[in-house]
Amino acid sequence: MTESPWMTLQETADYLRMHVRTVQQKCLEYDRSDGKRGLKNMQPSGPDGKRFVHIDDANRWMEKQPPSRGIRRFRVAS
Repeated sequence: MTESPWMTLQETADYLRMHVRTVQQKCLEYDRSDGKRGLKNMQPSGPDGKRFVHIDDANRWMEKQPPSRGIRRFRVAS
């Protein structure tokens, strides 16, 4: 089984070495700014409503580059 490039907010916080609340705030900042600032994330529809961050987007945010454009496909392992 291959490891997914998608991380939960807790995994993202561990990866970026910051508190999970800070990651949540940066994700909300991305949503509120129409994708101009903050940490790009996605929230697939479903009963749990968890947010996920792609590792490439976390790396871009760490390097202070603008968020990537376009939509990444999210696949749930079956």
